[in-house]
Amino acid sequence: MCTLYHYCSHDTFCKIISGKQLLMNDVTKCNDKQEMLIIKKYIVNSIHIFCNKNKDGKNIKIFENHIMHKITDWFDEDHQIYKYFVVCLSEHRDSELMWARYGDHDRGICIGFETSHIKIEDQMVQPRNMELKAIKYIDSHDKNINVKESELLMNIKSIYDEYNKKFASRSKDNCEFDSVLDIYVGKLFKIAVWYKDLWWHDENEHRLAICQPFKYGDDFDIKSNNGISITKCGFNSVKDNYYRFIDFSNVNSIIKEIIIGPKNDISKQYIQDMLCAKGLKNKIIVSKSRGMVQ
Repeated sequence: MCTLYHYCSHDTFCKIISGKQLLMNDVTKCNDKQEMLIIKKYIVNSIHIFCNKNKDGKNIKIFENHIMHKITDWFDEDHQIYKYFVVCLSEHRDSELMWARYGDHDRGICIGFETSHIKIEDQMVQPRNMELKAIKYIDSHDKNINVKESELLMNIKSIYDEYNKKFASRSKDNCEFDSVLDIYVGKLFKIAVWYKDLWWHDENEHRLAICQPFKYGDDFDIKSNNGISITKCGFNSVKDNYYRFIDFSNVNSIIKEIIIGPKNDISKQYIQDMLCAKGLKNKIIVSKSRGMVQ
């Protein structure tokens, strides 16, 4: 795996190094206000098109109402039964764009992470596996979005056929069919986190993401056999934001490089002394941005 970069303010960098933890935010609270919504719009549009084409179909209206209710359960913030927590990384090392957007306007720090160490595989508690993937960028204004996983949307007909085959004479709230819809819509939900609008494409983002049942108070730490763990869900009342932390205190070689921002006046020696004081004594390359005024 390659080294990927996380841009942050100087204060945030100090917290990351001191706590040996990396903040995972609720994806719906990120700076892109369309997070998760691009694919939701595509899903809703596809379902409406299917139902309109089959408007004389048996129980079609009941089916449409039921599946739309499930989409609300999965995608709408006030109703969500699952949440995605994410850490955003970039392919770009020492990037003017990334410094401006995420590096405290050139005064921050860029941390290079060795991504082979960032992995959670908790087979006992699905779907709590953390994934690292590159973001796919699509034009949200294009009505014919070309989504690679569109075969899932093609399954609308098979889901509808199953509805009529098994539950035509039963209540639309039938628990068994409810679970069938949860599986189907859940797959669509887990696709949505990997798509962003084309406007953000120059960030070349890779994302660490974990999808978890959202029952605050009925929660616990998640640990793996490689030393990485994820803390319980917390809540920031000031930012109205739920969060978790990736704890890498037991993995010394996860940080490969640290770059000091163009307008950050601290010295390389200061950073090296801080790393040593916090027990991070492995070979971490510390350098200053090429954009720094000489």
